[in-house]
Amino acid sequence: MKRKFLYTALSVLLISVTVSCNNKNEEINDGVIVDGKVSATKGIQFGLSLSDYDEEQNVEGSRAIASDTVHKESIDLGNGMSAEVTVQRDRTKSPATTRVMPNGNYTMLAYDASKNLKGTLTGTVVGGVFTPTSANKDIYLEPGAYEFVCYNDKVTRNGNDLIVTRANAEGALIGREPKTITATPQKQTVIFDMRRVASRIRIQLTGWMDFPALSASLESTNSTSVAVSGIYNAALDTWTKGAGGPVSENLTFPASPTTPSPQNEFKSICNEYLYFTPQLDISNLKLTLKSGQIYKLPMNGASLVLKTLTDGYGNPTTTSPQTAYLINVKLTYNFLYLMSDGSTGFITETTFGNGAKTPIGVVVSQSKRMAVALQNGDGWNTCQWSGYSKVQACKSMKYNGADLFTMEDGYHETWDASASVDNVTVKGLSSSFPAFKIAGSYTPALPTGVFISGTMIGKKWYLAASGEWKYVCNALGFGNADGSVFVNWYKGLAELAFTQVGGSPISGDYWTSSELLYQYAGQIYTNSGMTWANGYKWESGSGGGLRVRPFVRY
Repeated sequence: MKRKFLYTALSVLLISVTVSCNNKNEEINDGVIVDGKVSATKGIQFGLSLSDYDEEQNVEGSRAIASDTVHKESIDLGNGMSAEVTVQRDRTKSPATTRVMPNGNYTMLAYDASKNLKGTLTGTVVGGVFTPTSANKDIYLEPGAYEFVCYNDKVTRNGNDLIVTRANAEGALIGREPKTITATPQKQTVIFDMRRVASRIRIQLTGWMDFPALSASLESTNSTSVAVSGIYNAALDTWTKGAGGPVSENLTFPASPTTPSPQNEFKSICNEYLYFTPQLDISNLKLTLKSGQIYKLPMNGASLVLKTLTDGYGNPTTTSPQTAYLINVKLTYNFLYLMSDGSTGFITETTFGNGAKTPIGVVVSQSKRMAVALQNGDGWNTCQWSGYSKVQACKSMKYNGADLFTMEDGYHETWDASASVDNVTVKGLSSSFPAFKIAGSYTPALPTGVFISGTMIGKKWYLAASGEWKYVCNALGFGNADGSVFVNWYKGLAELAFTQVGGSPISGDYWTSSELLYQYAGQIYTNSGMTWANGYKWESGSGGGLRVRPFVRY
């Protein structure tokens, strides 16, 4: 009897210990693990953070990574201007108010390694913390690898498809995080890096002359060319485009600064941010300027259709989510170029603008058929005008510096013996007149292997007279040379005329063919402005002497 009682007592004690242990286990577990599965609401803490546009993203292709430039093209606007369109990553930070994780309603999806949806949770986000409020209360997940997808209320769901309309693109957020769930009662965490769905676009106008405030429009090329929605497959992590529709956005640009940048450019960026769903082909967009003036030409009506983006390897591509693009439209005056065959044309006709012709000079006067060489006569080397100090060389020598401005006889002084006092010396062939000889011996050298043909055969380059430089000032730099010693001009614009076709900048100090008072010769300084001056003809050596920029009458 005693033994039976002892067994009974031990049994009661064991049952009591077992119950006590089970109760303790339930208290630790508290529903975190049920039937070997982890509760998403009790076993996983979900947090959210927000990334700004382009954070931790690289442009594919080494050429694009180096400069942030993803695309470049040249377009003739047909109104005396061309546009160089460059698409770049826009690294401008979003306004501070939009860089904070917005509170609101969010939905979380859980996919297993086989892309099967295991359940959904809806909830609220406050301060970056997700609190489930779903009617189904919970998702129980077997330990293993999962992909969690979270999205806010700017996104709608149809099965595995998350749909974002263009109207909601600005505020739409989707985050995706992989996580291996383990069989442990300890709290596990999933932190979503919430990404902006939209591709953001802004447009910048750049010129080499200041311009006023203006308006513009950005429109689709037709009524169905731009997708009105984007579709993200949450299971496969892929985007597709929805149906197409029209786009019409009004843009406003403030006036450019009146002082140029260090690159001699004047810029204005539109006041508006434009948002599109991913995979936008920008060739379906057209920019039209509706007011303003630049280069003494009206901008109103100037229009350009953008061309398809290309990646760093030249392959066609479209816009990406959470990527901000700056479309920089450089408005360029249509300079007229002298070609190696004697014809003239704009940059689009040259090899530098996808044309077939080789430019050798910039036309500064069509009526006088006058052009300036793309390069200096002897690189950046300086030279004397002549080795004679106080001996008159030109019959046309002036006694008043102001008279130099009227002289336009550079070709005559360079190539006609009758222009010399001795009626014998051809200064373009004489070593006694280095500046003239350098100009007269000039041969276009860029690109290597230039072949002169057509009406350029037999044409001679020459040292321009002081007065001939006013055409450079007015035609290329939009100055107003009127006989003043110093004239303001748009230096960056004049430089562009040469550099955009492979030439050398024209900034510097140059000899002219004009002679003054026996010992002086006309000089031109082309820096922030253009200055008409004169100096000793025999200046040379370190710190002395000037350069030669040849001219030609074609």
